[in-house]
Amino acid sequence: MSQEPVIRRARMADLGRLVGYLNRVRPLVTPINREALLRDWANWGYLLALDGDISGLAAWQVENYAACVREIIVTDPTRKESLAKSLLATIEGEASVLACRAIFLFAPKSDLPTAAFYQRLGYMPLEATLINKRWQEMVLPHLSEGIALFIKEL
Repeated sequence: MSQEPVIRRARMADLGRLVGYLNRVRPLVTPINREALLRDWANWGYLLALDGDISGLAAWQVENYAACVREIIVTDPTRKESLAKSLLATIEGEASVLACRAIFLFAPKSDLPTAAFYQRLGYMPLEATLINKRWQEMVLPHLSEGIALFIKEL
């Protein structure tokens, strides 16, 4: 039986292997370097699932009492749901401590299994026109034609 991975915030010491992981798991996206990741880090926090190496991550931020999860990446399909659930549970816990009232997630509209997974965890689909005005600035830049929005109120 394998040990559950440790879920923790990324640290500066993780920078090199985080760059390597992102470039490995997002091959169709322009490669990222250390400087670009540091700029991104100014606005987004990274949670890592670690079991010797990075096995998953979540990029998220908090603004105006809401958390926004930009991406969740887990490459092993046999562990995708369990690691994503652990990453989201950690975000939910930290968001509660920060007095957040809601968490927003995104998924491709064509990815029905991910949408169903989010709904099983209590995240409900939300039309962009219904977003509270104070949260629009944080959420709307991540929405496009093929992206679905989900919300969970805390």
